[in-house]
Amino acid sequence: KLADHRKTARKKEEAPAEPRVAVGNGKTLPAGFTPLTAVKDPTLGWPLRIRSDRDGAEMALVAGGVAIVGHEGGPRESSPQLSVVLDSFYMDVNEVTLKQYEKFRKYQIEELDRKKNVSEPKNFKSPPNFPALGVTQVQADFYAKWAGKELPTEAEWERAARGPAGFAHPWGNGRAIWTHARTPEEIDVVRTFRTDVSPYGIYDLAGNAREWCSDRYSPTAFAEALKSANGGELRNWKGPRLAETEDAHVVKGNGPNWDAWSRAGLDGTHAHANVGFRCILRLPEKSAE
Repeated sequence: KLADHRKTARKKEEAPAEPRVAVGNGKTLPAGFTPLTAVKDPTLGWPLRIRSDRDGAEMALVAGGVAIVGHEGGPRESSPQLSVVLDSFYMDVNEVTLKQYEKFRKYQIEELDRKKNVSEPKNFKSPPNFPALGVTQVQADFYAKWAGKELPTEAEWERAARGPAGFAHPWGNGRAIWTHARTPEEIDVVRTFRTDVSPYGIYDLAGNAREWCSDRYSPTAFAEALKSANGGELRNWKGPRLAETEDAHVVKGNGPNWDAWSRAGLDGTHAHANVGFRCILRLPEKSAE
């Protein structure tokens, strides 16, 4: 019976892809993603909001173009400032919640018999609309693939947080204004602080959970990238080829003064109590501002 169960699970994973979803102007979303609005970006033609059918996440369109990444003059690991040309993508409006992560775990355990591979988040006793914390980068990547998405690169994360103007913070260049006292490392229900929102309508990129990116971490990554560009452009930069230590990956968010360029490196095979994640869907086009 167990062999039959696993065979059925493999068939589910290997099932033919569903038809893509047409959104007009010859553009189609991958199967499993549904437009939430008829309103489209006037230049790109993509809907401003979509939903991931598998995990139910609302996703916001982040227009491609020249992204400002890092900060000129320091800190050392975040400098020099880079200009990275990115293609358009969608990003989860919220961090992946405990409710969403439990849906993923249930599928893996009940349908694919993978209980050992998907341990509970460290904060599994928190309310379901808290971000899932203490999930390894490996598990986060596994979740993203299950949902038909990917983890963002550091450059994509900063584009989503800083907008086309390259703000210091998601809300702009000024000081944060919170409805009540807030400190770094504080974890709340997603969207608790409504002013922690980027120009694309994406929440909690300054505070709440720190978030995994796909990039390997090196404290000299930006300087190395500038050298490798050789006067040319950096397009869809995915970070350094080698990490500071073998499994070190970039985490973003919760930096000093809520600065969007703040970054750190953590072992992606370990579960860290204040680290969660969100996902993106890359679009098949190149765009510029």
